[in-house]
Amino acid sequence: MRARPIPDLDGLASTRSQVGVVLGTRLDEMLELAPRALDPCAEEPLHDLRIAGKRLRYALESLAFCLPPWSAEIIDQLKEVQARLGDIHDLDVGMARIRRELRRALDGLRRRARYLADHEQVAAFSRELHDGEASGLVHLLDLLHERRALRHAEFVLFWHELAATGFAERVQTLWTRDDVDAT
Repeated sequence: MRARPIPDLDGLASTRSQVGVVLGTRLDEMLELAPRALDPCAEEPLHDLRIAGKRLRYALESLAFCLPPWSAEIIDQLKEVQARLGDIHDLDVGMARIRRELRRALDGLRRRARYLADHEQVAAFSRELHDGEASGLVHLLDLLHERRALRHAEFVLFWHELAATGFAERVQTLWTRDDVDAT
């Protein structure tokens, strides 16, 4: 996902107004992505939200010299968003790898199944299906899918808690309060 361009900055304007342009752009980008990322089947929107959160966090960190000390709490919350979304993304990547390996294993089994000639070969093939690589991959995929569903549900709760505590409003306050360096 490409970063939303920041509108032209005015070198003669106050720091406060320029901070508002930068942080407002990054916050809007993140908030617009959030609803799609709350879908438990969404992979790309989750990753995009993580990247947008990273951009907002980096903007906050780079502007820390003119922000109030309490902005550190917002940065910590963004780190938590990134960590939670990163865990989910890692599970998505792992499941994609397992699905590829499972397809490879099943393709090999399908090719071999064409040449089963007698009962003994069919019985051996059946045992291999039950105890073999494909069975283990299916089990692992199931475990990762359950873990991902849990991590996503936890993220959704965390996101709603952030919203309920006024996360977006607190970010917006960073450039509207009097304790922002306006020079």
